[in-house]
Amino acid sequence: MILSKTLLSHLNQVYLVLDIKGTILEKSGLDLLYSDEYVKELNNIFQINPALSYMDWNKLTGSLVDLISVKNQSFYLDEDNSINNCEIIVSKDGDHIFYIILVDRPKTDQEVVNAPIIHEVNETVPTESEWNFDDDNPNQLIYLDDKGIVIKENENMKTTFGSSVLGRDINVIFLESDIGRIPEGFDFESIQNDQLVIKMIMKTGRKMIPGYSRCSKHLKEGELFYRIEFVEIEHIHVVDDSMTIAIKEINKIKKSEEERRSLLSEYSTPNFSFDQIITRSDKYKDVLVSVTQVADTSTTVLVTGETGTGKELLANAIYKLSDRADMPLIKINCANIPSELMETILFGHEKGAFTDAHTSQIGKFELADKGTIFLDEIGELPYSMQSKLLRVLQEGEIEKVGNPEAIKVDVRVIAATNRDLKAESKKGTFREDLYFRLNVFPIHSLPLRERLEDVPLLVNHFIEKYVVLTGRSNVKAIKNMDLRMLENYHFPGNVRELENIIHRGVILSNDEHLKLDFLFGSEQKEDAESMLVRPLDVVIRDHIIAALNMSAGKVSGANSASELLEVNAKTLYSKIKKYDIDLKEIADNGR
Repeated sequence: MILSKTLLSHLNQVYLVLDIKGTILEKSGLDLLYSDEYVKELNNIFQINPALSYMDWNKLTGSLVDLISVKNQSFYLDEDNSINNCEIIVSKDGDHIFYIILVDRPKTDQEVVNAPIIHEVNETVPTESEWNFDDDNPNQLIYLDDKGIVIKENENMKTTFGSSVLGRDINVIFLESDIGRIPEGFDFESIQNDQLVIKMIMKTGRKMIPGYSRCSKHLKEGELFYRIEFVEIEHIHVVDDSMTIAIKEINKIKKSEEERRSLLSEYSTPNFSFDQIITRSDKYKDVLVSVTQVADTSTTVLVTGETGTGKELLANAIYKLSDRADMPLIKINCANIPSELMETILFGHEKGAFTDAHTSQIGKFELADKGTIFLDEIGELPYSMQSKLLRVLQEGEIEKVGNPEAIKVDVRVIAATNRDLKAESKKGTFREDLYFRLNVFPIHSLPLRERLEDVPLLVNHFIEKYVVLTGRSNVKAIKNMDLRMLENYHFPGNVRELENIIHRGVILSNDEHLKLDFLFGSEQKEDAESMLVRPLDVVIRDHIIAALNMSAGKVSGANSASELLEVNAKTLYSKIKKYDIDLKEIADNGR
């Protein structure tokens, strides 16, 4: 180590003895730059100078001649992550590299006189002959084309990311960088050595990895390419405040997204296909035309119509045809939410906002941001909440319970009601200004009695549906007489009532034809329509009681009610409980 001793006799500075790979073998004077504890953690040159790439290190050490020192402008990173400009002197003695950091201090006359011979080295823009790919680089290494697409990677990059990144956009691989998008954010003109050092966060399938990237530009066959060497924070032992904040923010966002996905799985619509809308009616086709006209806008839609007409199907269709179809559709039934919980469910609340608010909660409007919210039974919305909904429609803002700070949301609203909201607004039970805001584009869902030509199509559709759901593969069709009867019925319960009739008929059928005898019962009247008007739940309850009376209250086994009804005994027990049927009384009467 002759040269090392010679230099030390002239320079009272930081010096390092390194091996050819940059590992620190001996260190002295680092206490001028770092604390003792920090010095103990330093074990390679890349921790001190994160701008020094492995390629640059190989290039530098390969150009050194034994016992000849070179001098260059550089910098080092201190414990506070501040970048400090400095000069470095590098020399080689066999397998050892001597690296001296010249920190700012006045030089003595003796130092100037005895200073060793120094050759200035100026960096130049890379030429084609300097293009190479150091696959053994211990850091993650990728090359990009001028559009930011990865064209080459080393094994360490594939291992860290979990798969190959070839062909991917760099901005997909790295979640954040402090220069924005790459390569658009590169500003090589602002630096002297044509190498940028930027903070970046790699997004892998397993975790977020913060670190620094050394970025340089290269030419090959006349085309411009970029080289990015990524060094993880844990490898360079430097974490500044801004990076710590960024990591915390990412973890917060990640947790929020996990909560969001969990909530979405609960509130999002199931898969929807347009074969669920069955029609040959010209009048109903006009309704669907209105759906297609408004779907690709962000206009608020009010779907009106009687119960059971398929208002939710129309809302699904509007959503699926919109440009928000790849974003959430959140469904809320206003009639099912207690009035005292409505505000916190729609807009969310902060931790501690009220007695039981042990954690903060995301509201459904915030959850639906950039997507669509379907407010079913909007006529049931409490009057006190109507002004808050009006603000969302007018301002695009919500306020969480317990937090007066407004949150901007971009949500498309589809509302539905079986009420006459115009009449309600005149009575003062529904805000008139909210009604006009909701009624920008009204769509009326027709009752089934106005589209009776659709009954045969709907019957076949429901038979196919419930044959699969119930396992009654024997059922093929409906008798012509029964179909004509249904075609002449006015269906106060609309499509939903027809669906329930077909569902029950499939369950009760023991041959290829749908069995609808239950519609007439033991008290058959001449007017079949009058029998159909009976509530379906009443008809089902009476039918179960009749079967139980015939079996003397026996639910399962041979000659039981479940055998007569051709249903599973467990299913029948649940129906008995649902319809509050007294088995003991029936059994006693049968004795």
